[in-house]
Amino acid sequence: MLWLGITIVCVLVVFGGLKVKRRRLAQHRRLEREAIEATLDAMDDTIDQAPGLADPRRNATLAEDLDRPSTPIETRETKPPALSADMVTPSPSIAPSPGSTANEYQYLEDLLQEQRYEEADRVTWKIMLQLAGAEGRGYLELDELMLLPRSELIHLDQLWQSYSQGRWGFSVQRRLFEQADSDYSSLGKITGWMLDGTWLQKQNTIYDLEQSPPGHLPQAIWRNMFSVFDAFGLSLGVEILLAHDAFDGPAAPETQDHQDVATPPKD
Repeated sequence: MLWLGITIVCVLVVFGGLKVKRRRLAQHRRLEREAIEATLDAMDDTIDQAPGLADPRRNATLAEDLDRPSTPIETRETKPPALSADMVTPSPSIAPSPGSTANEYQYLEDLLQEQRYEEADRVTWKIMLQLAGAEGRGYLELDELMLLPRSELIHLDQLWQSYSQGRWGFSVQRRLFEQADSDYSSLGKITGWMLDGTWLQKQNTIYDLEQSPPGHLPQAIWRNMFSVFDAFGLSLGVEILLAHDAFDGPAAPETQDHQDVATPPKD
């Protein structure tokens, strides 16, 4: 009985609180409505007291003035500015940033010529970030891969092919990808990007032209993509970038010693 009494008291208290809350809410809404009505009345009084607006004769005069033809005003024809040779129409593709200059490519070529392949890989990745305007972000979105300028990609690819006897470069990676039936896992095995089931570990990168698998470099872009987007994003990135029409042209000739390495191994 004691618990029943406590329960009844609690119920009454709750219902009483709800009733008080509803009463206060109704009062608040009434006051709010009265305030709005007072504001509207004040606005009406202001309009009525405005000079000219409340006078019907003045309103008729204004109407006559509006209907009367206006006196022509001498106008001067404006023409759009003529395009000069210095004005460039914006292109929908990504424009090279100021940092992506001939000096960057010359530096890359010097590194490749001196066989400083690890630094050349980093500089290649830096140039690609500059082309997309993504230096501050530090990685490329997948849709940005499609917008990278064709001429810039061709230049990068030709440098890598020229200084590796056709063994490295994006065109080589594309050719191997096609031979692997567009399976990025098979491509990872052929290029040495995947070792013992582990993808793109920096310590597994081989910066030796004679000892590395074909298409092994450049690799920094793929390591970054794997770290940002994981394996699924890497697979999409490989399909998008290697399908770029910049790599449609013929690959640089390979040396006789490397002609047999482009065939993917059989599982």
